[in-house]
Amino acid sequence: MPHIQSPNGTLRRLNGTRQSSEARFENAPPMPHAQPGGVQILPADPSWPDQARAVVAELQAVIPAALGRFEHIGSTAVPGLCAKPVLDLLWGLPALDAASASVDALRALGFAYRPAYETEVPDRRYFVRPEDPGLRVHLHGVVVGGTLWREHLAFRDALRRQAALAQAYGELKQALAQRHAQDKAAYTTAKAPFIRRVLGCCGA
Repeated sequence: MPHIQSPNGTLRRLNGTRQSSEARFENAPPMPHAQPGGVQILPADPSWPDQARAVVAELQAVIPAALGRFEHIGSTAVPGLCAKPVLDLLWGLPALDAASASVDALRALGFAYRPAYETEVPDRRYFVRPEDPGLRVHLHGVVVGGTLWREHLAFRDALRRQAALAQAYGELKQALAQRHAQDKAAYTTAKAPFIRRVLGCCGA
């Protein structure tokens, strides 16, 4: 993957980039209207990967292996990166309609199916588990090998490989959290140019 600019250079370029509503794989669900509630960014917590593995173990106990695989994605999956208090998990499905067979099992684990978001992201099946116990969990059901699957993993892996890139993203997130403190949708939208640029360099 081509090397990404230093944090300061990256942020300078982003300041002049047109904002976009494309945010298909961010942990805040994309919606066309402002979402009330503050944007909270926490310092990196080394326990996040362990928390994600614990949730994945719960999922694997009730969902047959044939119905998918799980990956920890998002900022909590990148060592040293600040993040919103949300664990994002990618659920790789053989086909989107395979998710319906596990709705009841997921409900028993505290996950709520959110079909309303399929209007915005039709190639995802989205489930949410609120805080307590642990962090809020967003479960993104997508087709293994599909566009969303590849983009999620490519972006995560790029941040893991390049510390300067992860630092730039963290600085951007903190700046945008202050700028859009009460508008989660605007915060998510404002990150999209950075994400698109990284994915473009990855060839994803």
